[in-house]
Amino acid sequence: MELIKYLNDRYAITFIMVLHDLNQAILYSDQIVIMKEGLIYQYGTPDKVINANTLKEVFGVHAQIEIEPDEETCYSLNKIK
Repeated sequence: MELIKYLNDRYAITFIMVLHDLNQAILYSDQIVIMKEGLIYQYGTPDKVINANTLKEVFGVHAQIEIEPDEETCYSLNKIK
């Protein structure tokens, strides 16, 4: 993933990836497309797209999202019981 980020930054190469790990998607993506049942549910920057409502509606996960203070783009997804 670091190589892809480097190539994108250095040579302005666009990469399209399919990721099922939300943390990787948040850390390495400038734009995210979230799909539900084969259709685009939401599109935008990670901070706009990844939210508690999206997690609940698309993935059936009740969670709160926190930005870690030590990391600019590190999110913590905490499952709500």
